[in-house]
Amino acid sequence: MHKIMRDAKHAAEHMVESHPNLYQHIMSGGLNLCHHATEIHHRVRTTTDSEPSAQPFNALTSGTSSDFKIADGEVLTRMTLELTLKTGEGYTSTFVRPTLDNVLECIDDIEIRCNGNTTSICSISSDDLRVAFSELPETKYLRAERALCGVLPGESSTNYLTASDSRKCYINIARNFLVDNKIFTSGLSTDIVIRVNWNGKCDLGTKGVSIGNVRMLLENYHYDEIIRERLLTQSLSGPKLDFRFMKPNIQVGEAVPVTPNKTFQIKLDGVAGMITDLVVIARIAGETVYLTVVVLKDGGKKDVLGSSALTPSYVSDVVEADSDKYYINPDSTVLDSDKYFRVPNAESSRQMGQMGAVSGYVNMDSKHTLDVVYTADDNVKVDILFTILFSCISTFSIDQRKASIVSTGL
Repeated sequence: MHKIMRDAKHAAEHMVESHPNLYQHIMSGGLNLCHHATEIHHRVRTTTDSEPSAQPFNALTSGTSSDFKIADGEVLTRMTLELTLKTGEGYTSTFVRPTLDNVLECIDDIEIRCNGNTTSICSISSDDLRVAFSELPETKYLRAERALCGVLPGESSTNYLTASDSRKCYINIARNFLVDNKIFTSGLSTDIVIRVNWNGKCDLGTKGVSIGNVRMLLENYHYDEIIRERLLTQSLSGPKLDFRFMKPNIQVGEAVPVTPNKTFQIKLDGVAGMITDLVVIARIAGETVYLTVVVLKDGGKKDVLGSSALTPSYVSDVVEADSDKYYINPDSTVLDSDKYFRVPNAESSRQMGQMGAVSGYVNMDSKHTLDVVYTADDNVKVDILFTILFSCISTFSIDQRKASIVSTGL
């Protein structure tokens, strides 16, 4: 009995907070504040908008681009594209309504440019946005989908577009290194330009839907004047600053004939660098389909990630569920997350990438391949378009004395 009591007392010494000051305080000004209450950010979150020099009314049939200049603001916290879709008086289709897929299809890609609009730092494809949406928890996904599809408050779903109709759709620009790295944009002498390249062959455009108006909504922190001047001084002095980020890339090939239930090899001739994540998308006649096996091999046909073939159940329900890498609800009828096959070559790479951290990577040299299997009830060949999304470790640098972005690279 005495031994048990001694052991219990010993355990309690490790479990109970024994610090003499239970409520830790710090003198701040003339106040003796609790430790957690001493931090004050002298700033306010504001939302400004940037409009292109000309509205892209015919962009869904002509495939033009729109440039949005970030000329005001401090530290960007969110970037959202507001896209107004409209129909004319002669519009006759009764079966078209905005969906996540056909709204995102309006966009080819989004570039972040600088240095007089001469340097493209990165390009975010519409497929990157699709995958980013699919990684949200289901409740957040549903809210984001309502905003993206133009669902008004009080509506249960998006109505079909009718003649002389319009919808405001809001697309959050995910995988945005300006937001992830909290860049003090007003401290730069160079302009930051967001270029939206429109898809002139999208489904909505072919059915008579056009763009009525478009603008970029920029959420950012505005600091008190004294704090701002101090931050500005800091941003314009000192050495060159390097920022690491996971640069999104894409490899798109032609549709190729594939025999179901047999291994098909994809050449990754467009994938090179230190790759932190790899996502495979397979489409048949525009519809995303499921892959059942994916194996990554190097130029010597050696399995890079081990000898075991990766199945969707293992990747999504074991690896990703255990690491909290993605928030997938396999029973959901609205999420497409399990249609995107993520090759788990690093743990939580996208989330870590937002902080500039690298949890793991694979050196690739355009000679790697992917062995994939598409399962069907018959063995009749089908044309499949494979899209490969991948991120590589990259950096951009800011010359603080010149207040300009001076280089990008691996």
